[in-house]
Parts: sequence; structure tokens; C-alpha cells
Amino acid sequence: MEIDVDGHRNVVAREGAGDITILLVHGAGAHRMWWDLVTPALTPDHQVLTIDLGGHGDSDWRPAYGPSVHAREIERALGLATGPVVLVGHSMGGRGSTIAAAAAPDRVAGLALLDTMFPKPGTRGERPDARRRLSTYDDRDTARQRFRLMPPQPRPHPSELTAIADYALRQRDGRWAWKFDPEALGRYQDSIVDAALHQVTCPVTYMFGGRSALPSRQAARRVSAVVPTAEIVCVEDGYHHLPLDSPREVAETIISLSRRVRATR
Repeated sequence: MEIDVDGHRNVVAREGAGDITILLVHGAGAHRMWWDLVTPALTPDHQVLTIDLGGHGDSDWRPAYGPSVHAREIERALGLATGPVVLVGHSMGGRGSTIAAAAAPDRVAGLALLDTMFPKPGTRGERPDARRRLSTYDDRDTARQRFRLMPPQPRPHPSELTAIADYALRQRDGRWAWKFDPEALGRYQDSIVDAALHQVTCPVTYMFGGRSALPSRQAARRVSAVVPTAEIVCVEDGYHHLPLDSPREVAETIISLSRRVRATR
């Protein structure tokens, strides 16, 4: 199905049923199918929504991006839910999810953040514009072979990512190119995200990979300092792309947060 946000189209998929809805938000350069290994464990007892953020998957490209834009898309998707929502964001998706959780406390009953970075405002600059420089390929098979996770990690093997790579591709002018807009990857808005993190009132879980290439242990400490009640979960053998390399642990953590939400209602 589709939703309209600021005149731009976002694609959302729905499956399962239950008194709590889980809204899954992917990271930078990804799309909603990155959750395909996680959702089967969730759908027996939950309604599950997955969204393609703007500039990703089958959603429209936009003239501007950033966590505040993604938050508006997430808030609009919340309107599709029945009952309370457990909002789950991976990496970049966790930043927009944090803003949405702070802005919609009446709808977001729990927030799970997966290997999301929360640097202190002012400690890094925004990325330069990418100017939409995308590589193109002669055929789909060549493009598939070039598909890689960023940051790179040894698990899962590229041969296991064919379906994810296929959904990430489209034809443009007779050649194959990635669907994501490079300009969608470079807006951090750290001060806005940090302010939202201070305003979140729902139960929070921060989950990170013990082998992540990003400074996620530092981010976990930051979340603990700002949200003292947050539960911290480390997947010692996990990497940055937890929905792909540790789907069972991700699903168990989401279900645990859902139980916390149910216990408070």
C-alpha cells in the first residue's frame, strides 16, 4: 500500500495480526525487505508494518532528506496501525524513529534502536551533497554481483542477499541502477535527534552488534546516559546489519519489548 507525505509517495507493507503493531524502519541505502528474516517470528502475534523510507526502495525520491523528514514519513505510517505501536529502527532508521517516538507518545508505546548512532551534537559535520551519482550496470546479473553491505561484514555471504539486491534495483534508460537516492544518506541533524532522544518517554531498548564496524558501544553508553531506563542488548557475535546477520536475536528483542509494552497497559 502507499501513503502520501508532503506530496511524496511512500510504500508500506502490512502482514500479520495482533493487538500491538510493530513498525520496522530500515537503515541507509536499504529497504523494507531487509526485515524479511525477522518478520516471520513477529507476525503470529503482531501486526507488522514495513516501510520504504523516502529515496529508498519503491518510495519516491525527494528534494531534501534527513531524520526529521523520515520522522514525518514514520508518523504517517503510524496512522495505519491498530492499537499501540512498537517502533523499531535500524541504523539511520533509528534516528528518524527517535524523533517520531518523541513527537507521537500517544501512538508509540515502545522504541527499539538497532546499532543506531547518537553522537553528541556538534561533534561531526554534515556530509557533502552526493549529487545523485549512482553507478549503473549493463545487466541485472552484473549489478547483483556488485551488491555489498556497507559497512562490509562477513555475514551473511553475498550469495544469500540476492532477493534483497533484486528489490534494490531498477532499470533506468536501459541500464540497471540502485533505487536509493545518494542524497538520502547524508543528512544527520544530530541536534534534532539528540533533543528527541531526551524527550522519549516510552520504554526503550538499544541493541547493538558486538562486532559492529561502527562505534555502537559508545552509542549504547550515550543512550543509557540520556534514557537511564533503557535496556541495552549486545549481540556479541553480531555486526552492524543485525536484521540480516542476527535475525533470531533481533526478533526475540522486539518480542521482549512488546511484552514490556503489554505489561504496562
